[in-house]
Amino acid sequence: MTAQDQLTLRTIILQTSRLDDSPAARLLSQLGHDVSSSTSAADAMQLMQTDSTDLVVINAEKVEEAQALVDRISTLEPERRPKVVAVLTDRSENLLPSLRRGEDTTSPRVRVFLKPLHMHGLLDIVKRLERSAVA
Repeated sequence: MTAQDQLTLRTIILQTSRLDDSPAARLLSQLGHDVSSSTSAADAMQLMQTDSTDLVVINAEKVEEAQALVDRISTLEPERRPKVVAVLTDRSENLLPSLRRGEDTTSPRVRVFLKPLHMHGLLDIVKRLERSAVA
């Protein structure tokens, strides 16, 4: 795939903390992807209901906020659900079991990243999404 053929992924960044600058949003924008920012779960859900979304990045201060949004995303119509939800957290204890979905194919895949964010993981998700869109 050439640079001209690169797919544009629709991405929503949910950042519930007071920090305005999201490295994930900056990186995805620089790569040419369509990035929308949200400061609340309600806003993020509204964005998902208006257009299909490939990736949702949740940078929540509380694990419970991330879990609640993943649960709400799972209730969306299948064509409105993102393919992948990336959760950024600084707490890892017992997080994976609470966010991980079973073999339920209607739920989005959830990936958890410890902060500070290592962009390699996020880039890996973007590359996989691009490849799956081409296939």
